[in-house]
Amino acid sequence: MFKIVITTLFLAVLVLASPINSIANVTNDIYKIEFNYLENKVFLNNKVFGKNEETIIINDSSYIYSRTIVNIFNGNIKWYKGNKILIRVGSDILYFWSDRNYLIKNGNKITIRNKPVNIKGKIYIPIREFGESIDYNIYWIDKTKSIIFDLKNINEYRVTKGDSLWNISNKYGITVDDIKKYNNLKSDYIKVGQIIKLPQF
Repeated sequence: MFKIVITTLFLAVLVLASPINSIANVTNDIYKIEFNYLENKVFLNNKVFGKNEETIIINDSSYIYSRTIVNIFNGNIKWYKGNKILIRVGSDILYFWSDRNYLIKNGNKITIRNKPVNIKGKIYIPIREFGESIDYNIYWIDKTKSIIFDLKNINEYRVTKGDSLWNISNKYGITVDDIKKYNNLKSDYIKVGQIIKLPQF
């Protein structure tokens, strides 16, 4: 659990009575989140936020405790009977169920690949599904064993002078072969201005 000092009273106010912030304010402030398994840390905008102790991996998919992600986004949360939770982040209202393979975002039904899970009364939500539902790019960097939330379009890279597939692969923690396969490249040759798509988590 993150080392955040917070009173029980403040938690109650946050859950039940916090105003909904505009999504522009929330997402512009938080442009990058990194859940780093190698260093066991969480980074916000490249600065240490706390320990990475509330994420788990189930069947190669990453999950995060619902309270933790809400705290990161300064949102609020409400639990219902029957494994249903309401999460408010900015202007977005999300409903998740641990026994259904869809979520409801602002009244619209969205199918998801991984359902939330209830572990000892704590609901963990799938990181990819949550991030994509609030319009973040989600990808995995194998070199640092990190899951990244990013508002910037980092899953596409524009080649600049001096770039090579090797230094691009090293920068993002993926292999040259993966980049070539993902972009249907038959050689290592790339040119300035070329858009390289990066394999996503």
